[in-house]
Amino acid sequence: GMILVKEEKKSITYLSEFSKLLRIVLENSRGKTVSLAQELNAIENYLALQTLMDETYQYQVNIDEGIDVTLFEIPAMLIQPFAENSIEHAFPHEIDNPLIVIHISFLNNRLICTITDNGIGINSQKQFLRKDKKSLATTITSERLKILSKDFKIHGAVTIVDRQVHNEQGT
Repeated sequence: GMILVKEEKKSITYLSEFSKLLRIVLENSRGKTVSLAQELNAIENYLALQTLMDETYQYQVNIDEGIDVTLFEIPAMLIQPFAENSIEHAFPHEIDNPLIVIHISFLNNRLICTITDNGIGINSQKQFLRKDKKSLATTITSERLKILSKDFKIHGAVTIVDRQVHNEQGT
């Protein structure tokens, strides 16, 4: 689209960032796990690329102090599908200051990644879903996490909550 409307600089930036993301994904797909630093690099690149296409929302990646992202190993492409779901589904119509926040914490000997958006909420999203299209990204990633949890003999889980239960907006 950027090329067709002759946004040359933006198109070049997009293609450059896209090729960098593609290289990162290919590098990260070589093994079962990657460092948290590598995964966060891929996420930052992915989100930056998405905001080039749609500048209406902002994003933040926050990491609790004391977490050495080079020491943690996690399954590759574990976070991205959930970030993508926020981008694709949280903001079907304009809202004020759309925001996606990825927060990494370490609590009770567990690495926790929380992805929060201030969109319409997962319960409201269901009315906007196309009946002919099944969303598989979170299902496949959740299943993959269960299998890897057995392989590595550690607990891994995904929880998706509409923030309405906390009297807040989003998922």
